[in-house]
Parts: sequence; C-alpha cells; structure tokens
Amino acid sequence: MSVDATVEPTTATAPWWAQLRTLFADTGYRRYWAASASFGLGIWAWLTAMGWSAKQLSDTAFGVSMVTVVYFLPFFLFALPSGLLADLANRKTTAIVVRGAGALGSAVLVWQAASGGLTYRWLLVHAFVVGSSVILELTARQAYLTHLVPMDMLVRASALSAVHGGMSRFVGPLLAGALIARYDDAGGYAILLATNVFFVFMFLRIPVSGKVPVDAGAEARPRPVAEIVAGFRYLAQHRDALALVAISILAGVVGWIHIALMPLVAE
Repeated sequence: MSVDATVEPTTATAPWWAQLRTLFADTGYRRYWAASASFGLGIWAWLTAMGWSAKQLSDTAFGVSMVTVVYFLPFFLFALPSGLLADLANRKTTAIVVRGAGALGSAVLVWQAASGGLTYRWLLVHAFVVGSSVILELTARQAYLTHLVPMDMLVRASALSAVHGGMSRFVGPLLAGALIARYDDAGGYAILLATNVFFVFMFLRIPVSGKVPVDAGAEARPRPVAEIVAGFRYLAQHRDALALVAISILAGVVGWIHIALMPLVAE
C-alpha cells in the first residue's frame, strides 16, 4: 500500500455501510469514483454509437463485427505492456495524459461524424485508438486506487467499481440512443468527449500523487521482460490462477458476441 492513501484505515469486521461511508467521506476517492463512473458511461455510449456507425457505413454483418474486433485487439496486444507501464510510470499522470489524448481523439470523431466525413476506414482507426487508450489508462487507474485507500478497504473500493460499471452499461446506451435519434451518431460520440474532459478535470483535483512506490531493497532498474516471464511462470505453477484467467478470457469471448451484432438485430 502506498503511503499516499488518504482514507483512514478501518477493520475488516466493520459493517459494509460503515466502510462505504468512510470511503465516500474522502474527497480524493469521491472524485476518483465519479471520474471512473463518468468514463464508463462514455465508453458504453461510444460502443453503442460505434455499432450504429458500422451498420450505416458497411451495411454488412462482417463489417459491424469487425469494428468490435478492432476495438478489442489492443486489449490483447497491450494488456501486458499496460501493466508494466503502471508499475513504472506515475499512475495518476498516465491516466490524465491518456484520457486527455482520448478527449482530442473524441473531438475529431465528433467533427467527422457531424460533418459527414466519417468513413468505415476511419471508424476502424478510431476503434483501435479508443481500445488502446482504454487498456493503457484502465490498468494505471486501477493501480492508482491503492494510493487512495488502505489495503483493508481495497476489496470494498474495488467492488464499487462493479457498481458504477453496471450503472454505465444501463445508462450509457440509453443516453446514446436518445442522442443518436436526435443528432445521429455524432450525438453518441459527444458523450465520450464530455466524459473524457470530466475525467481529466476530476483527476487533476485529486491531491494524492500517483508516483509508484519503491520498496526497500528493490532493484533500481526494472526488468520488464523478466517480469512478464515470471508472470506466465506463476500461472503455469498455480492452477487456480490459471483457471481464473481462462474463465475470464472465455467469458469475454462469448459475452461480447450479442453486443457486436446488436445493430443488425435492431434492424
């Protein structure tokens, strides 16, 4: 746990409502949660608009599904490097920089969609860029949570992420659908632009540093390749951990099929 944690430690036996009250009493954590919840809403709105654009621009089932494939490709390519980045760079700064860049990219996407300049090829480019920004920033943001809360409240704080994740899956597409009906796909993309800006604003106001703590006796120079190899070796030696990873991958592969093809079902 980082010494930057601002939430007062509590006991694991405290009632869950007391732990929640303690978490949200801290300004830094409230801003972290609000920023994370808003971006979750924005990305689900973006996914809804992305499917609608793919249907309009390609008018094929393959074209609609391929955009989703390109969006998730960075999760496969950059998952391990993003973990290394979170261990090497300032986690708060990483989140702010990536989301700031995401705001610029979203502004370009809104302009292209509103002006009629969005093509299918550009949609694929945006899908890859947005997917890359999500995996690079998400890992750093999740690691930054250890700077905000003590270890005995980390599980409860992480569980709250599932709460705003569920809210985002419900509210994001609903809001995107309403704006798409009025302003076409540019309305859905504007939500991601707004939530990116809000995210950066809230993170800049969190007073806790995201500098990676250096443990006593740790080597001065990290060894990224060796750490990746050690991670795979750990999975090979611990079947329980390997099973959890396999289940997560399988659930992701199967669970996103209906979302990718939903624009075709709606038609």
